[in-house]
Amino acid sequence: MPNLAVNLSNFRLFRNSMTVGIITPVYAAKKSYLRYLEDAIESVPNQGADIIHIVVDDGSPTDVASWFHQTISDPRIRYLRRERAPSDIRTASNARNLGLQALLDPIYGAVSPQESAEIKYVAFLDADDRLTPMSIDLRVSAFTPQTAFVYGMFIYVNSITGSQDIRGRAFRNEPATGLNPDPPLLWTAMFRRDFLVSLRESRNRLYGHDLFDPSMTVGEDIDVMLSAFELLEEKPDITSTFIRFPVYSHRKIRESTTNLVSRRKDRTDYARFCEKHDLVNDDKLSFLDRLSDFFRAIRLGAIRG
Repeated sequence: MPNLAVNLSNFRLFRNSMTVGIITPVYAAKKSYLRYLEDAIESVPNQGADIIHIVVDDGSPTDVASWFHQTISDPRIRYLRRERAPSDIRTASNARNLGLQALLDPIYGAVSPQESAEIKYVAFLDADDRLTPMSIDLRVSAFTPQTAFVYGMFIYVNSITGSQDIRGRAFRNEPATGLNPDPPLLWTAMFRRDFLVSLRESRNRLYGHDLFDPSMTVGEDIDVMLSAFELLEEKPDITSTFIRFPVYSHRKIRESTTNLVSRRKDRTDYARFCEKHDLVNDDKLSFLDRLSDFFRAIRLGAIRG
């Protein structure tokens, strides 16, 4: 079914009794990076919905555990550490998958079975970003019984240049042109639990991994969102909802993975993305080549094969 675009004037906010699970992966190469993580965490609790926020430390060389337990006292915010294997590439996928397993399966002891059963929605927050005020409540309020996930606009903050603007629009997948210029971004999406379970099962069946592809450094979030829309095509009784309001604040910083990824790895990830989603791949191009700014607009120029 097509997306339903929702304007704020069309619905009212309410304090929701259902729990929202939030997952934040963090890899702190230096202690100074923790200032971003603290800022991200502080953007979550002062919102109406009940939350459980899992912070997954992806084997950081910095002692994130000590910092967390000295700094964070809110019992709704939980810490997990994932030990990185020598073969691991630099990606947030493994940490996000671990957070999902902790919230929904549940394992690792961070969330009790009773708490897990109460989680009805799941959202993602990167360690150097922030949720906007009312972000959680706005998205929860936009759900109907037919809504699989809700996504919205976001504030793009370039911490390098000091500029910022509001971006994002409803997604369209047009066969004549491939992906539209403004794809839905994972950061702005909130998923209904049962749909997310189906999406995990689908990606495991098709690609042999959990929700996020651990082989991808760039574009792993876009990969998930496109799969979500592809799954919607198989389920005509459900839809997605777009909110014409910023629900997320994304910061571009020098330490981001996108700024550090090699051109060769970028092209490898782009090729895998095209293969997964039946898109034509020009091997001379890549995610970064096709984006004037990675976080502005996907201009893949690809069409479905």
